[in-house]
Amino acid sequence: MKPGEKTKCPHCSEDTILREKVEMDGWIATAKTLVCAICGKKITDLEEDLEKQKEEAAESKTSGLASLLGEDENQEKPKLRAEKGDRHFCRDCLHYLVHPFLSRCEKKKKDVSPMDDCADYEKRADKSNDDKKSSEK
Repeated sequence: MKPGEKTKCPHCSEDTILREKVEMDGWIATAKTLVCAICGKKITDLEEDLEKQKEEAAESKTSGLASLLGEDENQEKPKLRAEKGDRHFCRDCLHYLVHPFLSRCEKKKKDVSPMDDCADYEKRADKSNDDKKSSEK
């Protein structure tokens, strides 16, 4: 038996539809039962484990997507590593104007995004080095 099936209730003797009811102990689900939609009395227990059902649902979602895309689920994911010299973000450039209301490149005289990458990149002097030099004096 499963929820939504038509059956004859042994308690009220009416043709009814089975309704699933979750029995709770505080905030934890303890059991699932099938009850009569008319009288509300218990007809049978469902023999399903709630956690197992959740795991199966999660696995079927990912495996369904993987099969649709033709990918292997166990394939190693690529890892991106950028060396410090490879990063040419506008936010680290000498020509980048730091302002709370706009992001601007003073060399090109136009608005830019701080994460843009540019061929005219020139590394800005580190503030941390300037702070160390001033503290040494």
